[in-house]
Amino acid sequence: MLVYDTVKKSNSIMSGVHATAQLQDKDSFWNQLAQMHHVFDIPWRIMGDLNEPANPSEKKRGKRYPLSKFARLDGFIDSINGSSVPANRNPFTWKKRLHNQLIYERLDRAIARIDWITLYLDSIVRHGTFSSSYHCPIILSAFNPIHRRKNLPFRFQNCWCQYRQLDPIVGKQWQSPDRGTKMFKLAQKLKQTKQHIKNWAQSFLGNNHQKLVLNAKK
Repeated sequence: MLVYDTVKKSNSIMSGVHATAQLQDKDSFWNQLAQMHHVFDIPWRIMGDLNEPANPSEKKRGKRYPLSKFARLDGFIDSINGSSVPANRNPFTWKKRLHNQLIYERLDRAIARIDWITLYLDSIVRHGTFSSSYHCPIILSAFNPIHRRKNLPFRFQNCWCQYRQLDPIVGKQWQSPDRGTKMFKLAQKLKQTKQHIKNWAQSFLGNNHQKLVLNAKK
């Protein structure tokens, strides 16, 4: 599905996925899905029942999986240069009673490529409550609605390294002359570089949460 963001004035692709549960079909399915990485040239995210936990902590009770079980999803995420969108609340999305034991797993999630993550740095997945299905619904928000402190500490995002605009910003600050001891010069350069990168991030990427709030009031 093609999604147009009226705030950012940009397009993205959302793929709804229901991955196969049959072992003999898994390699073929994930290989075909990975090929779509080379087709889409705009921000891309995947969401749905992937039928694959990412690590042992995403399974509670029941038969233990071998470590190779978790390699399939990790390999796919690496192949598309993506990551799993973080989730809050209950960590599990699937449950079933087997042999008088209630088993929980996280099988449903959202995965986004780095170009989509860069657009929505505050995105988060919320897990709903279980009802008549083995699966609970998952809800993807483009911004985290949790109230935040006014003055958050600056955090450099690794995905920003993909932007060439940062090279001259960092280079200029690092070559600027400063007086004092070597340690003082280093501290000053780090401080100046931090401020200029922060200004660049605010002007180029913008405040996603603030834009959405302002748009909702119009």
